[in-house]
Amino acid sequence: MDKLTVVGSPNLAKTKDGSNPLEQYGYGRFRFTGDDDALFERHLLFDDVITPATAGKREQYEAAARSARDILSQRWMRTQSTYDSQNPKRVYYLSMESALSSARSALSDQLEQTRIAQFLLRRQGERLREHARAKRVRLIGDLPFFVSPDSSDVWVNPELFLLDDQHRPRFVAGVPPDYFSSLGQLRGNPVYDWDAARRTGYRWCIDRLRALLTHVDMVRLDHFRAFAAAWHVRAAAATAQIGDWVPGPGADFFAAAEKEIGSLPFIAEDLGLITPDVGALRDRFRLPGMRVLQFAFDGHSDNPHRPDNFMPNTVVYTGTHDNPTTRGWFDALPAQQKQELGGYLGRQLDGGDAASALIELAWSSGAALAIAPLQDFLNLGNDARMNLPGRADGNWRWRFTEDMLTPETLSRLLELTQRSARMSSQSRGVTERHVT
Repeated sequence: MDKLTVVGSPNLAKTKDGSNPLEQYGYGRFRFTGDDDALFERHLLFDDVITPATAGKREQYEAAARSARDILSQRWMRTQSTYDSQNPKRVYYLSMESALSSARSALSDQLEQTRIAQFLLRRQGERLREHARAKRVRLIGDLPFFVSPDSSDVWVNPELFLLDDQHRPRFVAGVPPDYFSSLGQLRGNPVYDWDAARRTGYRWCIDRLRALLTHVDMVRLDHFRAFAAAWHVRAAAATAQIGDWVPGPGADFFAAAEKEIGSLPFIAEDLGLITPDVGALRDRFRLPGMRVLQFAFDGHSDNPHRPDNFMPNTVVYTGTHDNPTTRGWFDALPAQQKQELGGYLGRQLDGGDAASALIELAWSSGAALAIAPLQDFLNLGNDARMNLPGRADGNWRWRFTEDMLTPETLSRLLELTQRSARMSSQSRGVTERHVT
């Protein structure tokens, strides 16, 4: 049977969530050490061990405990002296039951800490969604297409991935050369054995979606094009320049998901090299696609990212987490594209007003949903960029503090949202479950 490991990053948990849960449950405080980029170098430490009896809500606690057992036993296996030093991420040399038994004994304190961290994270996630709903706010989650090679999901379900007889990836996921990288993006994730997944009715994949939907109202499907075909690169390759397009599960998967979940509350991340089969798959299930204004002004009137070419069933972004901030983007823009942008807007811009101009353009467009990164609302430069595709280190470091959200910034957003008829009472078709 397919097994799903459902855990959240402890970095998302807080010591206070309005009701002061740590005080309510009686123990502990959070302290993090290590590099933000290395999950297994982080440690969640408590001043006191929290027991199931003090935590309450036994059912939720035990659900967190099951996830903790998987992730901690996988962590324990990585530390053993008998692993292959040439392949430290190989965690398959012991049977699952033997590893779990040893991990429960060797990591009992860490197991308890991780249990309560996941318990609190789930409780806080539930309360966040309840609070958002009370404020008529809907949450959008993000689901990566691939999983990590050293994840407990791969360890527990090796039959769902294309692995060799030692459970090492035969092929890894990548993206061919594109706008972001001339070498392509070598992601390094193991790729799926879709024939094996199909025989299970895509159980693991659907359970993964269902788990995320307990916390959010919509899910952006990252790398949507891989549902049609994914770029497979041989595991030994140094770059993603050479590979093969291998068909994904296609409509068969979405039909199965629709049968299990009902309406499909998804946004298709359909950026990059998009072939007709990707668009056809998106449109068959009426999934909104993405448009990014930073890609719109290349001199081609038929550019799908230009607002006058939008279909209503679209989510428009000024830029995504993979783009520069809009201010940083504009500062680096060639003069010809700056002129084209100014011509489109009817006025020439400078770096100081580029972000607000693109936000207003997104909000006034015909797209069903408009999104801008917080960095653009704050008019920040590229030192606040979130992610640089193809770069392994230094990403996802930017943070904001509450004092950065000034009343003036929030007032401008409210005024623009009202003027653009994007208040919830002025909905353009964005519903609780999906965009139409």
